[in-house]
Amino acid sequence: MKKLLLSSACLLALAVQPAAAQTQGPELVVVRIYDGGGSGKFIITRGEGKSEQVEFQGGVTDKRQNTSSEAYYKMFSQLYREGYTLQSTFTSPVSLTTLLFVKNH
Repeated sequence: MKKLLLSSACLLALAVQPAAAQTQGPELVVVRIYDGGGSGKFIITRGEGKSEQVEFQGGVTDKRQNTSSEAYYKMFSQLYREGYTLQSTFTSPVSLTTLLFVKNH
């Protein structure tokens, strides 16, 4: 009887708290942005071997700033529609910004 109770308690403990290897962490998207001179690009990475580059016009004229802003809007809107939220930002001195987006399950 003791073995039955002990076995039941162990099975209950395993059922209530899944193993760490079985739990799934948050999905991440890393976006690196280069926006300098007359052009810019987003490098959007969703995992190893899953990167895409999106180029856009940069610059200081009103028209180019509008075009650049619309490219940012399109990229951010898509990630938010997919359920991602901005978690963190990193910058470097060479017109490069890195954004980390997270989607929790």
